[in-house]
Formats: sequence, structure tokens, C-alpha cells
Amino acid sequence: MQVINQPIKFSIEPNGQRYIEVHQPLSVHESDNPQTMPIALSDAVQQFIDDPQTDAAKVKQAITRRSGMPVRVNKTGVEQIKQPEIAALNLTLD
Repeated sequence: MQVINQPIKFSIEPNGQRYIEVHQPLSVHESDNPQTMPIALSDAVQQFIDDPQTDAAKVKQAITRRSGMPVRVNKTGVEQIKQPEIAALNLTLD
């Protein structure tokens, strides 16, 4: 059996839904607390978080909770519309 220490997994589904799944990282020492151990973000995970369609606040909550369950992290409503699209629609976000 091979154990893979990959505490963060993410997915972009064909329908545009974005999910992140965060597990507690594996402990190095017996005294380590996996709930508070820092989790290093890979470049791919950081790009996923930085994408305009991802709600970074929802990602932060998922990383804090570390439940191991997939969490949908799409932005919703007006915040999901990209800035050029807002300009084209002549909308303001005041």
C-alpha cells in the first residue's frame, strides 16, 4: 500500500462547477496536530484559487475545516461575471 500525502485536491467539472477537497495533512511527528499544521499550496492549487471563477473565501473556509469532503467553491451571481462582461453590460458594482 502506498500512502500519498496530498491534502488538497480540486476539480473543475464539465458543467463549470468547481470543487476543492481538503484533508488533514499526514503528521511527521507524533506530537503534530494535523488540524493546525500548515498546508503547502502547489502552483496548480494556487492557480485554481486565483481563478476569477473561484471564491477564495470559500476555499479558505475549506482549508480551515479540513473535512475531507468536496466543497463547491464557485463564485455566484454578479461576482461571477468577469469585468469585461460587466463593462459590456454597462453595469456597476457600487
